[in-house]
Amino acid sequence: MVRNVQKHSRLIIAIQFVGIAIPFLLFLLLQQGVAIPGMPAGALIHGTSTADATMPFRASPMVEQSAAIFTFFGLKFLYTLVAATIIAALWRSIEPDLVALRWAMIAFFIGEMCCFFSVMLFGEHSFLLEHLHSVGMVLTFGYTTYALLEGIDRRLIHFSDETRCAASGLCHGCIKHVPMGCGLRRVFLLLVPGTAVLAAIPLFSSFREFGYNTMIFGAAHVYRHPLLHQYYELRYLPWAAIVLLGACFAVLLLIERHPVPFSKMLFAAAAGAIGFSFFRLVLVAVFVDNQVWFAAWEEATELLYVALAGGILLIFRRGLFPVRSTTPIDT
Repeated sequence: MVRNVQKHSRLIIAIQFVGIAIPFLLFLLLQQGVAIPGMPAGALIHGTSTADATMPFRASPMVEQSAAIFTFFGLKFLYTLVAATIIAALWRSIEPDLVALRWAMIAFFIGEMCCFFSVMLFGEHSFLLEHLHSVGMVLTFGYTTYALLEGIDRRLIHFSDETRCAASGLCHGCIKHVPMGCGLRRVFLLLVPGTAVLAAIPLFSSFREFGYNTMIFGAAHVYRHPLLHQYYELRYLPWAAIVLLGACFAVLLLIERHPVPFSKMLFAAAAGAIGFSFFRLVLVAVFVDNQVWFAAWEEATELLYVALAGGILLIFRRGLFPVRSTTPIDT
């Protein structure tokens, strides 16, 4: 079990490197005056509202205004409460998949708090809080992927332990007992470069300078998606994923045969970057002309995520959280 904790610590380092270390260095450079379109130097924390006046006004129908209020105050409160409940339920868990899910929920909770305070305190103009919101989502995608990989491995397939793998019937043997190649490892070797090709899709998308002013029940509000965030979502994250997947492929091909702990960690870190990049790419493409529904559906899918995670934990609670008997055993 100590080995599992150490392995998970290495996962934390890998994903945090992708989600926090390099982007934070970029922000420090920006604060020192490095110019990137969409963000004046020195506007890191409070942002800037100088461009708001130049944006067009778009009247939001009552249904959109109601959706904006309901999703931001209603759904956000609900899913942060569910996430906090899951964190509490998993607080003492030591199994790698449950530990990873706990960290996913912690990253999700912190990211959503950054989003809430960015809107309430800075009118959604804080580049730093919005970036931390994005980082929280990257970490959430990454840790959730790792939790799924570990859960499927240890509880269903049994690839990493010493018992017979569930795919041994397809391989007509098992690397654990016979000197032969591993079919699942070969599939992984195909999956990794294929995922890298998919990760390149956002690199060919275009930046869109869009946004508008509107009124939400009498309060003025501006919806926009600054270019700085688009650089992070559509350029940095795909390249980070491709680099991590390249490292994953090299480790899997040259170093690891069975089990493959480092390869799973690197793949999960890359999946975090890819997942959030595609998540925002789809929302921007679908709702480029209606930012109210962009925000509303982002909140709705986040509720769906925590509800699904909580539902799975509830359905399989007897296997995931076995009750230890306190009855003395007769001898």
